[in-house]
Amino acid sequence: MELKRSECIEAMNEAGAAYKNGDAAEFDIEPDFYHQYPKGCFSKTEDSGCGPNNVCYYFNDCEGGQCPGFVAHDGSSITDGNPVCKRVKIEYGTPGASDGCPAGYDNIKDETTCAVLAACNKNCAGGTNAVSGGTHFEINIVNASRYNDHPKWCFINTDGCAYFNRPPATADGADMADPTNSAGGGKPLCNVSTITDYSGSTSQSVAAPPMAAATYQAAQTAAGSAPVHTLQHPAANVPK
Repeated sequence: MELKRSECIEAMNEAGAAYKNGDAAEFDIEPDFYHQYPKGCFSKTEDSGCGPNNVCYYFNDCEGGQCPGFVAHDGSSITDGNPVCKRVKIEYGTPGASDGCPAGYDNIKDETTCAVLAACNKNCAGGTNAVSGGTHFEINIVNASRYNDHPKWCFINTDGCAYFNRPPATADGADMADPTNSAGGGKPLCNVSTITDYSGSTSQSVAAPPMAAATYQAAQTAAGSAPVHTLQHPAANVPK
């Protein structure tokens, strides 16, 4: 999916890229160069003027009255630049399946990230956390047998709320095998498995990090009124 201009700026910041020469005025491509670069948000690796990671982001949009003699962009004259796209950050997996995340997504294996991303999707964090009885966000923390009743790791239960189902350790310290009776016990909540990041990495795609505790606290405060995370992480750049 194409990014809006504001999303392109946020994607640039998240990826550790920069404005050319640190100047926001150079972010928008001039109409004369419209067909030379990918339409919309794109990145360029340059020898200088693009921050410590040598990557600049730009926005190339020339449609309507602001571009006299406008000719539709068909991509045939592109000479440089990689389009920056976005995808949905959070997806639901196959109900009842611990390994049911879609391609490009993975189980959320951190309880804080589970709560944060559930709030993004306007799913409540489940559990009454009563000392005795009731339910807990970590669904099997009091009764280990409940592990088998739901998909492992982060999942959305049939009540519409998120819970965390950590695999108990076996006698040799390994994770217990997948739950045996999870067919009616909710669906996995899945996160993108990689994000675009130029900060200190030679690769453009790195493992998606867990959420920090401070982010979790902010999510808990805001969860009742609005999604916490509205911009989706950009996918790895793929030239058209």
